[in-house]
Amino acid sequence: MLKFTHKKAQMELMGLAIVVLLIAVGMFFAMKYTLFQKPPEIKNPYMQSELATTFVNTLLLASTDECKAYTTMKDLLGDCAAQELARQKCALEQKYCSSGDCKTYCEASDKIVDAILKDTLTEWGKSYTFEVYSDGQVGNYFAKDTCAPNAERGKAGLFPIPARHGTVNVKLSICS
Repeated sequence: MLKFTHKKAQMELMGLAIVVLLIAVGMFFAMKYTLFQKPPEIKNPYMQSELATTFVNTLLLASTDECKAYTTMKDLLGDCAAQELARQKCALEQKYCSSGDCKTYCEASDKIVDAILKDTLTEWGKSYTFEVYSDGQVGNYFAKDTCAPNAERGKAGLFPIPARHGTVNVKLSICS
């Protein structure tokens, strides 16, 4: 039969207390570095990219009251590119007239895009860089930039639009 002395029982209890204390300290550090730690910020760049892509996609599919002859903004921007190329080649400036107000196709699309950007991204407090440009001879049609000079621009939503005289690119970057 085993006999425990008072001193031996105290030593076993001290050993058990140390083991429990070590387990508690280990659990504390495990919880500190797993549960209470902030998750990495991969959400913000992803959200900026998704917002830019869906915004441009929606913008290109939008129709306007001012341009009833055109079904979408995509068509209006394509005609802007064709008009700019024709102007460079033969000094022809076509006008788009709406309710007595005559503008070039680029001026009309610039005005519409500006209104949409102000009513959405600017209203939501988002800074952005928006560009409409050509791959080839013509260059930039118009651009809007509300980002601070040193702001990091997120991944851009870029949509190429096939037009009669080349490709028109619509690009939106949301700044952080």
